[in-house]
Amino acid sequence: MLEFAAIGWRDADLDGVASLTFNALQDSPFFSPERTLDDVEGWLSWNHERFPPAAVFQAHIGGELVGWLTVTVVVKPGTSETWRWAPYVSPGARELEDGIATGLIRRCIEYVRERGQTRLEACFDRISGATMPHYERCSAWFEAEGMHVVDDSAYMRRSLDPGEFAEHDIALPPGYRYMRLADADEESLYGCYSRAYNESGVRSFHDMTYEERRADFEHYFGGETRDDEASLVVVGDGEIVGFSLVHSRPGEAHLGEVGIVPAHRGRGIGRRMVRCSLMRAARDHDTVTLAVDVDNTSAYELYCDMGFEVEYRIVTHAWRKG
Repeated sequence: MLEFAAIGWRDADLDGVASLTFNALQDSPFFSPERTLDDVEGWLSWNHERFPPAAVFQAHIGGELVGWLTVTVVVKPGTSETWRWAPYVSPGARELEDGIATGLIRRCIEYVRERGQTRLEACFDRISGATMPHYERCSAWFEAEGMHVVDDSAYMRRSLDPGEFAEHDIALPPGYRYMRLADADEESLYGCYSRAYNESGVRSFHDMTYEERRADFEHYFGGETRDDEASLVVVGDGEIVGFSLVHSRPGEAHLGEVGIVPAHRGRGIGRRMVRCSLMRAARDHDTVTLAVDVDNTSAYELYCDMGFEVEYRIVTHAWRKG
């Protein structure tokens, strides 16, 4: 008989979780002949430190662990997340896989709802041709429980050269000027962010409530990894009309949120602003990455034209209250 339980991470059968995960990975597109059980235990420990789970949901048959899923509730106010590419189901319970997986997801949604969370997200990263069939099987579980796709992004990369751009490449039209994002008024910046994304193809923004959008903004724009020299705003007509947020990561820069308010589009401001951010980021990094929703066609085409190349896809599913 299939039974489910929600327990704390420290109370979970971590040896059993590691063993099940190891077997599930070996029976998946993520198979690696070099991977050991110790590697999986280390990965679980790393994930626990980075994304502390509020609860672990486990499925058992006759006392045997056959599946698990975690939920984290401290990433952004109101929003919970599952660990990526979960739930994990034992290869030995393949005939019951759909029931195990959807049962775990259902209980995860019930858990966050009971705790006043308004949103649950599940992200699948590094999707490629090899992993697409596995993603399609997993996504069917989340779709069955009402968690639909709210973002399908291309993860892109390009090299950086400090001497690539000249001053005329970044010069703004008359009446506009650059300012460090760190020096911008937060409310004015949020107003620009909201207006820019409200008329864009950024699906995740349109799927959020006002409170979730505000929490998302504060989470990303106020992050400790923000590169304050490369992160810029553009000021025109006495107000902020564009922004380019850059984060410093180990070995690379990451171009995060970028937007221009609708009334100031079509003047080359976005392209020049991104060039300026890349030129500044190149002082400390030799490569830059970004993720852009493929529905945001104008931004996607801009990045392709600027030499970014797609490495893989990142797809996010979400449940929201009401």
